[in-house]
Amino acid sequence: MLAFVALSDGRAVSYARLYDAFGVIGDVGGQTTVRSHVSRLRKALGPEVIPLRDDVRLAIEPGNIDVHQYESLLAAARSLPRRAKLAMLRKARDLWRPGWPLSDCEALASQVERLGDSRRALYLELIDTEIRCDEPHEAVTSAERAITLWPIDEHVWSTLFRALSAAGRGREIESAFTRYLTNAKRHGIGASSEIRAAVREHQRAGTPPVAKSYSAPYQLPPFVTALRGRDAELARLDVLLGEDGSAAPVATITGAAGVGKTAVALAWATRVDRRRFVDGRLYVDLAGFSGRTPVQPETVLSHFVRSFGVEPVGWPVEDLRSAYRSILADSAVLVVLDNAENYEQVRDLVAVGPRSRTVVTSRSALHVPNACEIRLPKLPEEEGLRLLADLIGEKRVRDEPAVAKDIVARCGGLPLAIEIVGAKTSQRESHSLRSVLGELDGAGAILEIKTGDRATLREMFSWTCNALSRNAARVSHVLALHPGSSVRPEVIAYLAGLSVREVSAALDELLSAHVAHAAEDDRYAVHDVIREYALTTSEPEFAEHVRETLLKYLLWFAIRCDRVLGSGRDLPVGEPENDVPLPRPATREEAMKWLLAEHQAFTDVLKAPVFAAWSSYRWLLPAALCTFHIRSGFWRESEQLLRDALKVDRSYLGRDAARFDAVSHRLVGLTQRKLGSWEPSMWHLRQSVRIAETAGARLDVANAHQQFAVVLEDQRRWDEVLDHCAAALSIYEELGDRRGIAHVLNTMLSADLATGQLERAEERGAEALAAIGHVRDDYGKASIHRNVLRVHRKLGAWSEMAAHGEAAAALYREDSPANEARVLVSVAEARRRLGRDADAVLAADRARALFKTLPHLRDSDKAALARLEEIMSER
Repeated sequence: MLAFVALSDGRAVSYARLYDAFGVIGDVGGQTTVRSHVSRLRKALGPEVIPLRDDVRLAIEPGNIDVHQYESLLAAARSLPRRAKLAMLRKARDLWRPGWPLSDCEALASQVERLGDSRRALYLELIDTEIRCDEPHEAVTSAERAITLWPIDEHVWSTLFRALSAAGRGREIESAFTRYLTNAKRHGIGASSEIRAAVREHQRAGTPPVAKSYSAPYQLPPFVTALRGRDAELARLDVLLGEDGSAAPVATITGAAGVGKTAVALAWATRVDRRRFVDGRLYVDLAGFSGRTPVQPETVLSHFVRSFGVEPVGWPVEDLRSAYRSILADSAVLVVLDNAENYEQVRDLVAVGPRSRTVVTSRSALHVPNACEIRLPKLPEEEGLRLLADLIGEKRVRDEPAVAKDIVARCGGLPLAIEIVGAKTSQRESHSLRSVLGELDGAGAILEIKTGDRATLREMFSWTCNALSRNAARVSHVLALHPGSSVRPEVIAYLAGLSVREVSAALDELLSAHVAHAAEDDRYAVHDVIREYALTTSEPEFAEHVRETLLKYLLWFAIRCDRVLGSGRDLPVGEPENDVPLPRPATREEAMKWLLAEHQAFTDVLKAPVFAAWSSYRWLLPAALCTFHIRSGFWRESEQLLRDALKVDRSYLGRDAARFDAVSHRLVGLTQRKLGSWEPSMWHLRQSVRIAETAGARLDVANAHQQFAVVLEDQRRWDEVLDHCAAALSIYEELGDRRGIAHVLNTMLSADLATGQLERAEERGAEALAAIGHVRDDYGKASIHRNVLRVHRKLGAWSEMAAHGEAAAALYREDSPANEARVLVSVAEARRRLGRDADAVLAADRARALFKTLPHLRDSDKAALARLEEIMSER
């Protein structure tokens, strides 16, 4: 109702018009509600804003209403020079709240539609102006924002293609177009010839001259900080990281928290000529000084290698390191390693190759070999005043120059502190700077960073956060207590006990106050220093509630994804409440992506002492994550977590305690098998068998025997393999466990094949496929088809070999390209033997293409490729 009156251009609105707009003509109760709302508005805003009279009117100037401000900015922008126009357009854009405000109000439908059209036109003009002002990467960011609002608007998508082209990122246009096609298909529409032509045009214009097999990754976050007083440091980076042979390959930027290290690194990284680093610009926050567990180098290596189109599933760290160096050896790549803890954390991440450069930021001296160091001092007073003027307006600084100098001094010359104070001061336009300074003096310390004998960062954060609404403060504490680098809004709502709408409003407030910032994929985060502040001010009871709720959420998150991965593991946790915002992955690939996104949070809650009080999660979470860890290659981490889980007291489970002790030993053995530690693996499996037998847990006895057989299979101890398989099979058959029967029969098939028992191997394969057909286990089914293929190859049954190979390849296609490639070599061979040469060529071509996506080939892969070439060259 307030919006309806505000949009009436200052005219008085009669009650009759309100009744008509809100559909309550002839409805006495509805009319009473309308009048009640008006009374509540008058009470909230005061009679000087909504006077007492027979109609309703806002007694304020139109210029104080955001809609009118927005439209005035648009009108003024049209007559301004390009740079000034750009600033005006951005101010107009920033007046909009996220999403579509008031879209659910029928009374305002025509106004909302008109403003929506205006907003769309604003974005199109903004993107065009950013491109013309040589800010193409900002244009890409603006276009991506516009796409979230108009996901199937071809004109908006075309501006994204144009921006990518202008930014020299033409290789990303194809993937962007694929996203458009997905959106369009979801809405039941097709792509027009015009948008297809735009894709072709901008791809040609925006593709750098050096062709690569991947899209050059651009991972730098948007640079939005007002940078002052750092011209000398930026110029020094230009020289130190120059293109000539004497330039240093690495620059480290060090200094205190809040001094602007990240801002300087990103300012240089975004302004450097885009033709300089044509193969990509990588970025990672290493969380070295953040209150979170520092990011492990192997995690970053996996992320960086994946950025170049390679999927390093299950690789040891040595292979990750080798692949990363190989990719960068002949490339021109800029790597920004932000917030490093020490040299060991960045040693393997520094870019190699003569054309690549690395920028590292840290609060401590890193002593990186061959690096030049830039120590970032606090801002000089003059530059601090310029930064403050940027934030609150030059007039206020000119009017009270001495007080402005004292404010900058209170901030210790730290840009982050000046930005926080400036943001708050700008919201108090009618207050003098002296009153602001008085509040600073009484606010208390701002964290531990000292600025002489006056203000600290703790004082300024306290001053900012104490002014937050209750919900905003609650959300800031949740963001701080969550150990992940960023959090989704629905998870924040669940942990905070608020509605998603309340959280959205709180996040708007936190963003405005510079307490939180937006991260990728609709997630939010807090700066590490603010995190530390919030952690020290959270109420103990609330902190305990959030941490316990987070553990429940993460456990059910892991279990939901683990079920999609098909582990078949049943843990004693019951079912989640209906309001838990859990992911709903439809495929194994989606489940792995969800788990990878939250991997750091899982690691932190399992290692952080503050979560130790909830001991049951220290064995439940590692068990739920075991399949993910194994398929992702986190074998060493999984083994350590599972070994720690063995120490947890499970007596609270009563009679089931022994059974899950057996499960824990089996999972340790499973991970140790992946590490090649056969003797320790078999010791834990023996313990699992013994404990499960004592507890009468027949299924767990069978599972332990089956896993024991697999470890023995690795060692080619075939007689013992068959003994353990026989023990497992009898129990699985007794229990009617078809999944277990299938896996045991497959292991027995391998033993028969190795010992030349081909007829029996063929029979076991048929039985295994019949059993696995009754359960959902595509990965296990593919493994059986692959084994049966080997039997038919020995028998020379080429048609059967081809059929089983094709079935295995189709099942591996979703999430195991390496296995698919290996199977396709055999498929090509079988088709050649059958005279299906054209089909053989198709299989061979796909196998070669898949092998090329693997940066590290095993010796067996090289042999398979050689055999493939030999097969295809036969006449």
